[in-house]
Amino acid sequence: MSEGFFLFPFETQEGRGIVTVNEEWRWDWSDPFRGLLVFAKEQALAYYFATVPGLADEQGIQPVVWIDTYEDLYALPIASSIDRFFDTYSHSLERQVELIREDSEFKARLETESGPPAPDSLRALWSKDIPRINFPWEVPDLIARDESLVRLLRAGRFDFLMDGCEDAHEWVGKVLAAVST
Repeated sequence: MSEGFFLFPFETQEGRGIVTVNEEWRWDWSDPFRGLLVFAKEQALAYYFATVPGLADEQGIQPVVWIDTYEDLYALPIASSIDRFFDTYSHSLERQVELIREDSEFKARLETESGPPAPDSLRALWSKDIPRINFPWEVPDLIARDESLVRLLRAGRFDFLMDGCEDAHEWVGKVLAAVST
């Protein structure tokens, strides 16, 4: 998991609010990404969270995608709504906390059995690492809980945002496979 994400404010003192950010991205991004509405960004990374107005349902609720702008611009569908996005993200944080707890217990057990790691040893370096979950890539099972999103995925509604990205299509396959397990 990255160091988290931040929501864009409506406006900042520097004039870098959500409206300005979206205007700039509409200028920089190619179609069909110009039509997305960015609302959050991962800290210090070129990953963004956006809604897809063109896929809004009859109540106007828009699905959410995770956008990778590093090399090839593509998006991963991650939620049928912003509410579902926050629900799924919170469950991934719970999983992160559990991993950290389990890792701490393992490291404590290892130290009890083997003693403390030698300074500058590989074990000492590893003992400083905190296990991380890479959201959304490592939680297709959590994303698969969103039945409305799964219906959109099965209908191929997001294919236009994943064109040319085999990794994205494979990941969607993992989400759909997680539905049946």
